[in-house]
Order: sequence, then C-alpha cells, then structure tokens
Amino acid sequence: GGQSGWGVGSDGTIVATGGGGNKWTPQTSGTEAWLSSAQSTADGQRGWAVGWNGTILATGDGGNKWTPQTSGTQGDLYSVHFTADGQRGWAVGWNGTILATGDGGNKWTPQTSGTQDYLNHVHFTADGQRGWAVGWNGTILATGDGGNKWTPQTSGTQAALISVHFAADGQRGWAVGTDGTILAPGARRHRGAPQTRRPRSPTQRLPAAPDGPARRHVRTEG
Repeated sequence: GGQSGWGVGSDGTIVATGGGGNKWTPQTSGTEAWLSSAQSTADGQRGWAVGWNGTILATGDGGNKWTPQTSGTQGDLYSVHFTADGQRGWAVGWNGTILATGDGGNKWTPQTSGTQDYLNHVHFTADGQRGWAVGWNGTILATGDGGNKWTPQTSGTQAALISVHFAADGQRGWAVGTDGTILAPGARRHRGAPQTRRPRSPTQRLPAAPDGPARRHVRTEG
C-alpha cells in the first residue's frame, strides 16, 4: 500500500505516482483552475480533486481521464474527503462552504456550516458519521451524523487552522495552523499567536491560510 498518489496545484496541475513518489507523471485535468486538494480510494483507481471556482474533478481509472462534477457553487474549494467505499464524500471551502455526496460525486448537496469563515480542511471517520472541519479564526466544526448538523467547537485560538486529523476511534485528534499552532482535545495550551482573518485581494487568491503560500496537496492511500 501507499504507492499510488496524486499531487495537485496551480493552473489545473495534476501529477500522479504509482511508485511511492519515485516518479511523477503529469495528467490532463481539463481545467486551468487552481486545484487545492486530492484524494483517492485505496486501490488508486477512483479519485477526486477540488479547487477554485467550485471545481470538482473525478476519475475512475487512476487519472487517465478526469471528468468535471457539478458542485453547484462558484466558491473556492480547499479540501475533499471520501470514505473508503468512494461513495460518501465532503468538500469544504470559501465562506463556510460544505458540500456532501452519497453517490461518489454524481450529486453534491450543500450542508449548513453555520459559519462564513473559510474552511481549509475536512476529515471523517471510516463510518462517515463523525467528522470535523477547520478554518480561519480558529474555526472547528464537528458532526456526528454525516454532516446533517454541524456544531462549532471551542478551539481557544484565533489562528487560521489548516488541517485536522482524528484517529479511527474519533477521540484522539489534532488540528494545526498558522504560527506553529497545534491543538489537541483536552490539551491545556496551544502554540501560536492569535491571527485575525484578512480579506484576500484579487491578486492574492490563497487556497489556504491568509499570508501563507499557496500549497500543493499530496495524498496517498492504501
């Protein structure tokens, strides 16, 4: 396992590896949108990539062909997560956007996040019920029902949170962000100075944190 993966980035860039990263090969995305995040199923055949302007791409053949899916939004998407069966998935991004699908992305439906803060990352447990999304101004949202209801959690920071991950039991987890911030449930303190949200300019469209570099996202499965 852990041999197949994709890297995504500016101008619709998708590169793929089948050898654990020893060799990367460009793939044709069919878009010039900035792609922020990608995920594949364990077999490396089914995958999704998301990015600016509501872009969602999907493949069923390891990336030989990428096909656009209808997101229903023009907002930028920053993160995508699917369960192992490749059916249930979520994408998050601009102004608190959360989208969900139960059929591999053939249909994406908005979910109510209750926030307008940009959401940078989303993670779910294997059953697709428990999930978390993190974003600007210390935003942490949690759900226990697949996203039908999202509830804010107290992070104790105003730092922009960039990524979140939980263990399989849904109990142990970590969120990380700007200024060296690392958060864990039950931790006494967090690292990092508070950071307030800054509006992004037309010439500085950042798919992640304010004042941070635009990032490529690489994820391998299996």
